[in-house]
Amino acid sequence: MIVATPRLVVDEFSPGLAPSVAQDLLAALRSLESRCAVVMTDQFVAHALQVADSVLVLRRGQVAYPGPAAEMRTEEIERMYSLSEDRKVRTLVKE
Repeated sequence: MIVATPRLVVDEFSPGLAPSVAQDLLAALRSLESRCAVVMTDQFVAHALQVADSVLVLRRGQVAYPGPAAEMRTEEIERMYSLSEDRKVRTLVKE
């Protein structure tokens, strides 16, 4: 019997939350790293980079950057998606 890796999708969780609540949720996501894959989108790039292993930035439906989160800085991602009309950053976390 093959068991699939558990996955969690988190979409834009931080807008409207108090900063302390957002940090608590990020800590909870970090605690899941050994138990499941997490795919997260968030407009606050710094939040995503706190927990990400890898990043996938989409611009106009095309991949603008795929790679390790450790090699990416918030400013670089913000620059990439500020060039986009849809202004969405999608971040792949805990691949």
